[in-house]
Amino acid sequence: MLPSACIVKNNLLVALLLLLCGIGYSQHFSYTWTATNSPPSAYRFDDIYFLSTDTGFAVHYARDTTSGYVARTYDGGATWHKVWDSTGNAFRDICFATSQHGWIGTLQAGHNSSDTTILFETTDGGDSWFTTPNLPGPRPAGICGMYRVTDSIVVAVGRYPGPSGFYKTTDQGSHWSYVALDSLVGGLVDVYFVDADTGFAVGTSGHFFYDHGRVLATVDGGATWRVAHTSAHAREICWKISFPTRQVGYVSLEAFGNVGSHYLLKTIDGGLTWQDIDISTGGGPIDVFDVQGMGFVNDSVGWLGGDSITFFTEDGGQTWVQQHWGQALNRFRFLGDSVAYAAGQKVYRMSRTLMGMKDALEMDQGSIANVPNPFTIGTTIPFSLERAGHVLLEILDGTGNRLQTLADAPYPPGKHAIYWDAQGLPKGIYYYRLQVGEQSIAGKMVVHR
Repeated sequence: MLPSACIVKNNLLVALLLLLCGIGYSQHFSYTWTATNSPPSAYRFDDIYFLSTDTGFAVHYARDTTSGYVARTYDGGATWHKVWDSTGNAFRDICFATSQHGWIGTLQAGHNSSDTTILFETTDGGDSWFTTPNLPGPRPAGICGMYRVTDSIVVAVGRYPGPSGFYKTTDQGSHWSYVALDSLVGGLVDVYFVDADTGFAVGTSGHFFYDHGRVLATVDGGATWRVAHTSAHAREICWKISFPTRQVGYVSLEAFGNVGSHYLLKTIDGGLTWQDIDISTGGGPIDVFDVQGMGFVNDSVGWLGGDSITFFTEDGGQTWVQQHWGQALNRFRFLGDSVAYAAGQKVYRMSRTLMGMKDALEMDQGSIANVPNPFTIGTTIPFSLERAGHVLLEILDGTGNRLQTLADAPYPPGKHAIYWDAQGLPKGIYYYRLQVGEQSIAGKMVVHR
């Protein structure tokens, strides 16, 4: 057995050789989403909030408002129990400042205008809920998005299709303030704050069926707001915000009846400027597709949800692949890198696994990058073996599922090359995994039409 110092040295040499050969040495992860045992849904769960990786809440929204309820899990979604059945309330979002103190926003006007309660509150960890007293702002209305800034500061926005306003508490709900924003937007859907001063609210520039998506920004805690961006295309509304890092952020755009390209907003400078990204040219939706839910686990890896199909990206929204999990997705919540939840027709949970291994000690220089890359029809994957070994070469889709096996046989020492024909497959991100013995490496490939 080699001393540990020698093993570390060898691994470092292998890593250096792999980098010199043009192949990335970083770990690649596969993400899997599975439905939890959430209660039946008449339409969908509009929002979720988790106090830990196992303890969380889901609020149910039914378009006819006949079956609004709150469910809770203590075991990561394996079991759920209804803690409040509230016929007549269209529950829209949920947020907790502490493990005991939380709120639920509703969407009332146009659904059940006789009920003007737009914010419910709990102070006992969700066991009981009551109407938040002395809440400012117009009635009837609604609250579509909430965000916990600190234990004391919670912010909220509402609603689409208006009236539009910003709610804030700095004392954990004892008092709330309200700032009307109807002069800037026709409706608001979501809100996110980087810190106590800097935040963003998203919605629409005017009528939510016909106008443009709009991003508002504040640098004084919500006292004043400015228009940071207006989407370039009509019949859109900004729906959800995701800031995986301080500088990189995304906003989903729901398109009403659009056939053709769909877009996503992205910032790489902390929200100072935003870019409209055509996601359809990178493998995203091209027909009528009700994009709403969106979430990014880091600055590159994220998901877009619609009525029946989910799209996945690993390059910051430039290319997308379809995933057939999740219906009517509306909210993603990430609890670190390896656990996340999504709310839709059911509540879904994400798990993360490592693809491949860190070294390739049985290969003289591992595998070099496939050529060409990107490509439209096919690509060649070359590799060189220091000594004879059993070679397994597999093609994986963007989520880590195996599509094809190109080689599964003994190979002699020397240089080899295997061609992969990608005709008939949709454009997007794919991977090859090359294994010799018990060692393996993976490479990223892009099919571009």
